[in-house]
Amino acid sequence: MIKEIRLQNWKSFEDATLYIDPLTILIGSNASGKSNALDALEFLKRIANGLDLRTALEGNEVIPPLRGGLEWAALKSKNYFSIAATSELTGLEFKLSEQTAIDNTYEMFVVTENEPESDKFNWNTTYSIDKKYPELSEISLANKFDLSKLELMEHISKKLTNTLSSYKYDNPNYPYMLKVTEDIINDKQKLFDIIGRGFSRQEYKTIFVYEPMPSKIRSYSRFTQNLLQDASNLAGFLAALSEKDKSRVEATLPKYLNHLPERDIKKVWAEPVGPLGSDAMLYCEEEWIAGEPQIIDARGMSDGTLRFLAILIALLTRPEGSLLVIEEVDNGLHPSRIHLLIQAMQEIGRERNIDVLVTTHNPALLDDLEPEMMPFVQVVHRDPKTGASKITPLDDIEQLPKLLASGSLGKITTRGNLEESLEAQALADV
Repeated sequence: MIKEIRLQNWKSFEDATLYIDPLTILIGSNASGKSNALDALEFLKRIANGLDLRTALEGNEVIPPLRGGLEWAALKSKNYFSIAATSELTGLEFKLSEQTAIDNTYEMFVVTENEPESDKFNWNTTYSIDKKYPELSEISLANKFDLSKLELMEHISKKLTNTLSSYKYDNPNYPYMLKVTEDIINDKQKLFDIIGRGFSRQEYKTIFVYEPMPSKIRSYSRFTQNLLQDASNLAGFLAALSEKDKSRVEATLPKYLNHLPERDIKKVWAEPVGPLGSDAMLYCEEEWIAGEPQIIDARGMSDGTLRFLAILIALLTRPEGSLLVIEEVDNGLHPSRIHLLIQAMQEIGRERNIDVLVTTHNPALLDDLEPEMMPFVQVVHRDPKTGASKITPLDDIEQLPKLLASGSLGKITTRGNLEESLEAQALADV
């Protein structure tokens, strides 16, 4: 899964790193650069799915352009940008402990002057090893992305073999080192295959930047296997699920929906409509008066309910190991029900191994976060010296304890205290 994205000269960012956690919350004022960070994720997804650079930036007759297109892709005064993505390699035999992390970083360097073209693709694979074995504390090799030069495993195998030869047979670590060397040699071809896929790896292909639009969800939609980014085909997507997936989704939805202001929502489903049965409509059964259930279709549902429903269905149907990105996640949702949204994102994300990244301006959502969620909040803001966008984890704000003593996270965000503190912190570092 993706662990971090580094943005250099991308739109308003000069050099910033976005860390991806099971639930990541981005906050920041208007024009701070939050949307630009999400655009980088959408760009990566487009590249991973085979679009050329110009189409990925400017779109075509089917795909909308990224905000600003090619002209605003690079930081002003620059004619290039770099996006580096780091993800964890899985499925390898090589493992020193449960904490062993094997990371793979791909960097894309794009020149935007005249025709956009990829100048280079770099890869860097790092084995992060148990600290109790300093000779294996970190083994890495970087090179131009060229399959003919992929000598990483030979490099590591040779280093380990040399280390192994220096051990005495009676050394208690000898069997351990022997096992490590054998596992790495066995992993050689598998790692070649993983590295060779570059940005086309599954975790980049399945990035889903999602912005459900209730006005479009209310319409009839054709049966489809793929949910659109605006959720306009939500009914057709739900109706087209396999019976197994449909039953699983429909059984889970009421757990979260029946606490909304619409009260006890017993069931949500989609079914074919029209003489050909090729379109679908979304329905729900709710109960305002005990014993008197009422069936309504999407045209009678509130904006907040439709957005919440669209988010739940995405969480329940995205491929495992993927990243779901939602801008203004709580838009239209009643403040008293925001805790349900947080609960759903945490529970379903954990159960289905899906990472969720959201942006919000809502102080109610921030105030509903448990203390253990604070490390997963990141602030997008402007550097007072350069005007470039930066991303700072909440825990890296030096004055945070003092700020929280004066009010909740929602309150200090509303008052602009976070940005003020970050500005003072940046100026003090001069």
